Amino acid sequence: MAAFLHDSSYHRALGFFCAHWAYAEAAVDLCNSAVLDSYGGRTIAPALPHDFEEQIEFFRKAHRTLPALAPFARSGLPLIGRLAALRYDRHSLITGLQLGYLSQMPPDVQRTRLVPDGLFTEAKRFTEAEIEGKAAEAADIAAGLL
Repeated sequence: MAAFLHDSSYHRALGFFCAHWAYAEAAVDLCNSAVLDSYGGRTIAPALPHDFEEQIEFFRKAHRTLPALAPFARSGLPLIGRLAALRYDRHSLITGLQLGYLSQMPPDVQRTRLVPDGLFTEAKRFTEAEIEGKAAEAADIAAGLL
């Protein structure tokens, strides 16, 4: 059995997720840029953070501390929380090692990703429907932020 099998439906689902993840990250960048330039964000940081973890923290700190963002915090903080939670599945889907199909599982049901976890690895299995659901979640977050 090959280590990596081409599967157009899986790749289509993964591509759909990647596109919507990119929209969500762009939405965070746009929000943070507006906060920095128009809502007092320079009191938190002199420039936009580049690392995704720092972008999330900047967004959270700005919405928790800047009075001008108080009207947006009720909707913005839960959205950034959802995106922060989704980043772990994003890691599994995008940077995890594709092992191909597990011989004991039907090939059209599940794929396996390995995620480094200290000295161990964690197998994560996603159906195409789950991947598409995660893409819809990322799209919903992006729409909510924008």
